[in-house]
Amino acid sequence: MTPRVRPLDALVCGAVLVLVVLPLSFWEHLPHLCLNRHLFGFCPGCGSVRALAALFHGDLGSALRLNPNCLVTGPLLLALLAVGLHRPLGPGADAGRPRRARHDCLTGPG
Repeated sequence: MTPRVRPLDALVCGAVLVLVVLPLSFWEHLPHLCLNRHLFGFCPGCGSVRALAALFHGDLGSALRLNPNCLVTGPLLLALLAVGLHRPLGPGADAGRPRRARHDCLTGPG
């Protein structure tokens, strides 16, 4: 049986891969599509993608200028990737985890 890839793990791995592989010049030419920024003039998340790309390319100065939140979101994204890659896959992967309690009132006995 082929191990299944968890959707969140695939998403995080793909996001990190795209941020690392694409050059910084690619991100500079994208339009600003943030609705909060256009309506209110400010968004705490604006520049996050560009900042993460700069951070993963080792350009800490640009990353901090674009969005200082990248110092939190970058390591969290890498931690999610590490945890996702560390978890075992396959039929016995959840053998050591406690099982959820069944709600017999909803499913009936048995």
